[in-house]
Amino acid sequence: MSQDAPPIAPNLFNTFLGAILNNDIATAQALLEKYPNVITNTNTSRQTALHIAAQNGHVAGCKWLIENYETIENYDIIDSHDASDNSALHLAAIYGHVAVCELLIQSGADINAEDDDRDRPLHLAAMHGHVAVCQLLIQSDAPVDEVGLSERTALHLAAMYGHVAVCQLLIKSGTKINAYDEDGVRALHFAAEHGNVDICVLLIENGAELNARENNRNTALHSAILAGHLDVCESLTRYGANLSDLGSNRTTALHLAAKGMRDRNIAVCEWLIHNGAAVNALDQNGNTALHAASQNWNP
Repeated sequence: MSQDAPPIAPNLFNTFLGAILNNDIATAQALLEKYPNVITNTNTSRQTALHIAAQNGHVAGCKWLIENYETIENYDIIDSHDASDNSALHLAAIYGHVAVCELLIQSGADINAEDDDRDRPLHLAAMHGHVAVCQLLIQSDAPVDEVGLSERTALHLAAMYGHVAVCQLLIKSGTKINAYDEDGVRALHFAAEHGNVDICVLLIENGAELNARENNRNTALHSAILAGHLDVCESLTRYGANLSDLGSNRTTALHLAAKGMRDRNIAVCEWLIHNGAAVNALDQNGNTALHAASQNWNP
């Protein structure tokens, strides 16, 4: 973490920032010459002008700032972190600004810097579906299987948020398709839970373990059933997912579908019954699916 730069008046910082974003280099240069600290000063979120220019995709502004800052003691403008521990590269990755990311990397930005959730730029680009940024980071030697928040990889996040192209890139780049987070959840579980059927198929066809269990003993099929994603349920069973597998507390698939609190869970219940689900099966507490439904539905 770089140390804070000496403060200046907020209105002066805003004037300097406005000049950068509006390509008014003459004003920015004049301010920098009179107030050298303005280039490393921050707003209330501890963001420098470089953070904000990177977030806005302002390549020319970022380039000028990088070329013109002078190191103040141990302050490093390129890898300085804001109040959420985001570097300029984190912010450019979040917003998908490829050219800014490329400039920052060429200028020595740390591609493995962590924010306050332990997420790296690749995690954030994957989460937001920016495949070109992901590709740039991977080509710049960002490791694909480093873990961030809750021990999740970039593939976990891309699968959760439904970004097929990012998943394809990560798989092609050699990511561990069966990596699991701190709760034993794999990318396939996340894709199933969030209804991302195309990603489920992609993961299965590239070696995802279909019936792998989370720490709570739920499979990807259980996740899809509980969330009420009928299309995912149908797809997983076509690939061989086992409808008779029990979840935690010996709950059946029908227990889980009945427990779901969404209207779409009704269609999953109907589908399960049509496929032979035992309506009166008991879990380890002696409850049927009807008990599960009555405990969770509050019209």
